[in-house]
Amino acid sequence: MIEVNIGSAPWDEDCARIGQENYTARTMNECAVFMRQIERYYPAPSDSSLCIEANRHDFGTYYEVVAKGDSDWAFAVEQDQFNKLKNWDRKAMEELGLIEI
Repeated sequence: MIEVNIGSAPWDEDCARIGQENYTARTMNECAVFMRQIERYYPAPSDSSLCIEANRHDFGTYYEVVAKGDSDWAFAVEQDQFNKLKNWDRKAMEELGLIEI
């Protein structure tokens, strides 16, 4: 089994930052929405999954999505071969309240 850190949000989007008001709640929500977006484009094989992990840092604890399991799948998510994880997709933007349904 392999573990690959993916991040807390699409790589070309602003996201919650350690030290911001309501950081933990905001980043946990962003991570959950990001996990659902990843699953839309890169469905996990039966022996693989996504989770949110906490990581300690000098400035506090930060959270990010981690792909666990099949290495081909985990690296495909990390490399975003289909370029679907650069920005929030429409469904994610709806979930985050960035656009109206």
